[in-house]
Amino acid sequence: MKNQMQNLVSFIAVSLLVGCVGAQFNDVAPIQSRIEDEYSKSKQLFDQSNRDYAEKTYVYKNLVTAPKANGLDEHYKSMTTSLETLTRLRDQIEKSKDQFTLATKDKKQISSKDMTWKDEQTAITSFNDSMNQFNRVLSDYSRESSTFGHILTDNHIVVMAKVSDIRSRMADNIDRAKKNLRVLDADIQAAKKLAKQNGKPMDEASSETLSAERNAFADHLKDLEGIFQTLIRNWGARDKLASTDSGWADFQKLITESEIKSKTMSEIAKRLPVEIQAMRLSR
Repeated sequence: MKNQMQNLVSFIAVSLLVGCVGAQFNDVAPIQSRIEDEYSKSKQLFDQSNRDYAEKTYVYKNLVTAPKANGLDEHYKSMTTSLETLTRLRDQIEKSKDQFTLATKDKKQISSKDMTWKDEQTAITSFNDSMNQFNRVLSDYSRESSTFGHILTDNHIVVMAKVSDIRSRMADNIDRAKKNLRVLDADIQAAKKLAKQNGKPMDEASSETLSAERNAFADHLKDLEGIFQTLIRNWGARDKLASTDSGWADFQKLITESEIKSKTMSEIAKRLPVEIQAMRLSR
């Protein structure tokens, strides 16, 4: 993760602003392409950080020894703060990207005489500033995460998982997700019906956006059910499992994946009703 992050810093600092500062004309396509490319890279690194944090969180919460004993508590808190900041910066990066797209809509070139020139310049500057902050915080997170891992390894710290509790929590998450999916389906259908009754049927783009969110939720639910079955099949008879036991690496990977799936579904369940309401107000 660290090497990828360093490459990202270099590209943003040098490439994104080339041809923009002091220019009277900007070709939209090259800048848009760079923004989309760096946005995609930052998303990958953000997802990797989330996955890493989920793994470290699981370890932190299941330590046999007290986390303060070896300084793990301090490093975990720093990781948490960094990830919260990365989440905020990711939102800013996305908003800047969307602002640039809006300012240059249907244009191949934009000049300083255009009314949207200031918006375009502001979007580029905001995107670049947010990316630079993102890279600095990502470096902080990477350092704390690496230190956390070294402490575990160097001190041979044991992690103990209570399989029965994990099994119960995962089953609860699945039941909750099934209920949420039924609610989301009902909300989407109601929104479409209301739009039609008001004489303004939901356009194809809006319908596809809602369907994509709904289907993503359903896919994560299906994956979580598969993870649960694997847990039952491989460790269902166990009450506890330690990091010194055979199969721990596969077990930890499975549980981390389940936590990520549950978190993602929770985010979609919160986000989708807001998107539905926004579409209603815009019509």
